[in-house]
Amino acid sequence: MIGLHRLSRSSVTALAATSPVLDELGPVRLSRHLVQLRLLADEAPAVDRAAGFTECLAVLEELQSGVPDQVANVLGAPETGAWSAWCLRRLLGGVSDDTAFELDLGHLGALGVAVAAAAGVDLEVPIPIRGGWVHLPALGRLRVADPDLWTMGRLRRAGDRIAVTWPGGRADRDGLGGAGWQPIRRIRFGADEPAEFLLDDVSPYRRLYGYRPADRLHAYEVALWQGLVEDAAQVLRERHPEWMPAVRRVLTVLVPLAARGADDGLSVTARDSIGAVALTVPSDGRQLASTLVHELQHNYVNLLHDIDPLFEPGDAGRHYSPWRDDARPLAGVAHGSTAFAGVARFWQRERAVGDRLSELEFALAVRQLRAAVGTLTASAEFLTSVGRALAASIGDLVEAMETDPVDATVGRLAADLAREHEFAWRIREATRSSAGSDQPVVHTRLRRLALRWMNAGVETIVPRPDDDPADLALLSGAYPAAARGYARRLAADPGDWGALATLLTSLDRTKPYAGDLGDLVAALRGADAFDRAAILAPVIAGNRTA
Repeated sequence: MIGLHRLSRSSVTALAATSPVLDELGPVRLSRHLVQLRLLADEAPAVDRAAGFTECLAVLEELQSGVPDQVANVLGAPETGAWSAWCLRRLLGGVSDDTAFELDLGHLGALGVAVAAAAGVDLEVPIPIRGGWVHLPALGRLRVADPDLWTMGRLRRAGDRIAVTWPGGRADRDGLGGAGWQPIRRIRFGADEPAEFLLDDVSPYRRLYGYRPADRLHAYEVALWQGLVEDAAQVLRERHPEWMPAVRRVLTVLVPLAARGADDGLSVTARDSIGAVALTVPSDGRQLASTLVHELQHNYVNLLHDIDPLFEPGDAGRHYSPWRDDARPLAGVAHGSTAFAGVARFWQRERAVGDRLSELEFALAVRQLRAAVGTLTASAEFLTSVGRALAASIGDLVEAMETDPVDATVGRLAADLAREHEFAWRIREATRSSAGSDQPVVHTRLRRLALRWMNAGVETIVPRPDDDPADLALLSGAYPAAARGYARRLAADPGDWGALATLLTSLDRTKPYAGDLGDLVAALRGADAFDRAAILAPVIAGNRTA
């Protein structure tokens, strides 16, 4: 079942939807997971007796001889990759956790139960019980005991009967259903070519995406996700038909994340679980469609790298990424570039709807991509031949999109938003070695305001009482007035690095600041209000060395 996979350079394109590499997804993912299982078997003898790992492997090997397709489906699933990689990290000391390791390692028994349920065969395996729950991949979770029970047990499946035993207890069930059973819901979409997502709100490994997962969803929340997926599928089917087959083929699991207040929608994929996307509830079907394209592209990069490495060792890892507040390794820039190549193409096509929001999203993505391609090109020695082929394909796509004209006001806004982010990142880098908690954060206030304007579909922005007049001036192109407003904010608060970023953005249109940014930050931080005003006066007046 473990195969050897290679890439041809012609198959490495910027967009997953046009790449034949997706044909290799299933075999590559399964091979990777099997290698991880083999490593676990070799490295985990000390805890094997408690976890029953070797016994479970023997059960899976027997199932493989009878129901190979079901075994391949379960072992190749995204959760299997997340779980096996997590166990390896724990075993090798890369991470730690309060949960007893045998409960993680023993999850292999749950994979065997999932295979047996899919194939309709009987089995008996060791099984972990976590907080009174037995978790079964792609199926759901079963309450067998009180929440304080964390132990290894055994599960026996005979026909529709299920018996779970553990030291001092036993639970018998007539199949999976009824009280105490929480199934993983399935979101089906596409009448002509039916497909589905697993909406995973129960797996113990959904926490590995780095953000808090949502609690068990209520029925109305599931209905909301169903409607959003159907709307997203319609957007893709009607205006982006080349993406629909790729989404069906690659993405199989949605992991809802807990709401994050007023933050923009969040989505994330994990290197170890190709095919799954963790995300907060999107605002509408179109945002979800864009997110699916974005995360499909991330999965595509992971798939490419699994087949043939994209990066050479030795990268110092402090590169500018137009989509992140922090410095990134070259791999992060390549991921972002590939993801937003898909996003840019999405919004380029969405402009057919006739809204200015799509125009701004497209123009900004192209600006960001141009900066990222420059980073990849400048650091090409840290890319393999496959990595360079991917970067070249992204560059070709950006060149083609740059010939597609955009509205003049939209183009100006996109340039200003891109520059604001770059200035804010440079300020962050200039202050990152300083002590204290005043590290700057790239503010999204200006972008939110620009998106609000574009979404309203009006020629001039309609102010609200809580809008900053300097922000309104910058977005309207009144750059000198914007600069004076931001200078007043900085004179009052030298730690307002967002104001410094937007001040420099305003000046960039008239009298760009050419002094040392680190020196300017240090001078502002150490001065009183009167001196700060004196420091900023020549900056605004155009003294390039200030």
